Amino acid sequence: MTWECKKDCDECCGLIPLPSRIVFDNAHLMQGVVTKRTVIPHDFAGHEEQIFFVTQDFKCVFLDREKHRCLIYNDRPKVCRDYGRIKDLLCCHIDMAGRARTPAEVVRVNHHNEKVASKRLAKAKREYDMGSE
Repeated sequence: MTWECKKDCDECCGLIPLPSRIVFDNAHLMQGVVTKRTVIPHDFAGHEEQIFFVTQDFKCVFLDREKHRCLIYNDRPKVCRDYGRIKDLLCCHIDMAGRARTPAEVVRVNHHNEKVASKRLAKAKREYDMGSE
């Protein structure tokens, strides 16, 4: 299934950990004012090293802020490729079949995404708290 993102929309282009390989291969394209950088080391579960950047505007470092487009679209991370195509990563503007959502659906999906994000944040905090004891 393929579908086109809403023109000039960058709502899903937030802060995510980026695989180091993607960062190093595309460092010359980075934009935004980075206020914090954290390296997440490779773990034994097979996850590669990642780098988490926090920018002043809380958007991805590879977002062209003027054109609202991904600067590394062909090399974007898996989470970005999956966005809008799986239940827990719903696009608020376009449904999984590629149809534009109604204004009421946009509100409903935004509410759903906020609940999912809150649950994930709480889980991550619990795991962090357990690991720091």
